[in-house]
Amino acid sequence: HRLTSVQHADLVVVIDEGKIAESGTPEQLLQENGLYRHIVELQRNSPRELFESDLERRLRLKRGASS
Repeated sequence: HRLTSVQHADLVVVIDEGKIAESGTPEQLLQENGLYRHIVELQRNSPRELFESDLERRLRLKRGASS
């Protein structure tokens, strides 16, 4: 999803591999160095195609590291 659609939300819940990875307001999550912030930075700085491929790569690496 494009995160501009949730920038004014009261609560954002980030789900990774079926589990809650983090939650809070968009402002709180941007202050953390978590998945939400990473995705926001990717969307701000990357064309959509690069964002999607980098996100997929990051999630693959994370899954491999947690196995």
